[in-house]
Amino acid sequence: MTLRSDCEFELKFSEQKEQIVIISAGRNEIFPFALPMGVGLVDMSINLTALLQKRAMVDGCGRYEQILAADRQLDERLNLIDSPILQSAKPSQNPDKILSALPSEIIFVGSAGLYKEGEIFEIYESSAAANIEISGLENKSYSPIESEIASVVPRGTYKVNSSNFITTDQNLAHKLFNRGYFLENMEFFAVLKVAQKFQIPAYGIFVATNFCDKNAHVDFIKNHEQAKRELEKYLKQKEII
Repeated sequence: MTLRSDCEFELKFSEQKEQIVIISAGRNEIFPFALPMGVGLVDMSINLTALLQKRAMVDGCGRYEQILAADRQLDERLNLIDSPILQSAKPSQNPDKILSALPSEIIFVGSAGLYKEGEIFEIYESSAAANIEISGLENKSYSPIESEIASVVPRGTYKVNSSNFITTDQNLAHKLFNRGYFLENMEFFAVLKVAQKFQIPAYGIFVATNFCDKNAHVDFIKNHEQAKRELEKYLKQKEII
């Protein structure tokens, strides 16, 4: 089919009942109420894009229409069939109501490290993220791409920095804090970037597990299970789940 030159592709939400999708990174952060999407910036970007794209297709007039019946050929093209992330999701984590249409909102839940201030097990909400690497912080590299993003959903003033690397140097963590970044989470920047492309409002809810210092990993392991309980309790109190 030849597309008309005046067609503009834009995402249109389902006209059905609004659906909010809760996602997490997976691996250590598996929740019965969240769909695990992958750890780190790359896996999160790939799997979340594939999941959302599977729910939509472009027709000749530039509209995104809901796919209510799975198209195996499309699945194969998007590598969803063999995705270990999606295959590992239990039915309760991957309900049909989530996968049958594009969501009206995406909520990312997970743990985060604190750069300088804050309390362990405290809950923080955010709709702003960045991708600032340590090499850039020390003026040893630069990036020509935009490194900050904010969602249309106003959720607190805390900025979350995302990287595939965990900060363990307290001095560098404090430098990031002084630049306006409060929390560190590996996936959140990718979540907001993908959601922006699909024009879906998104925000994150985080529980602090550690400070970004030499004890970051040890404290994360020690506090992680209780942190998950605190996060689930908060979501229930807010009637999100």
